[in-house]
Amino acid sequence: TDLEPQLPELDRLITDATAFISYSRLDISAVRPYIDMLIESDFGVGVDDPANILPGTDWRQYLNEAIRKAAENGWFLVFLSQASASSDWFQHEVATFLATGSTKIVPIALEPSILLPPALQNWQVLQFHGNDFRTNANMLLRALGL
Repeated sequence: TDLEPQLPELDRLITDATAFISYSRLDISAVRPYIDMLIESDFGVGVDDPANILPGTDWRQYLNEAIRKAAENGWFLVFLSQASASSDWFQHEVATFLATGSTKIVPIALEPSILLPPALQNWQVLQFHGNDFRTNANMLLRALGL
């Protein structure tokens, strides 16, 4: 059919259309617009937002599963700040993702002079500080291959 030549590209888009967002809750006002933008771009977004986790759900299991899905089917987006650098749970999320062996990770600096965790020092960092939302959103979408 006429669609057959397009199937490999459709498969790639479907596979890459999942993202887990790792951030400090102290940074939610800076991160939320990017979460919303990804959702509007038809990404399945995993995030540790209590509004997404039903009461009675084992939240650790829920988040670990969301991280696994991102490793298998998409991207792990790491929003770096002073607050995330001091968060034990943030460090757990990064370690959990890296343990999967996936390399589809995008570190994003929200502030200047952020020290990368040792496990992330081999990845190029998107610098969001000092830019407007549109510039940052375009850089992020380009990093995700869109």
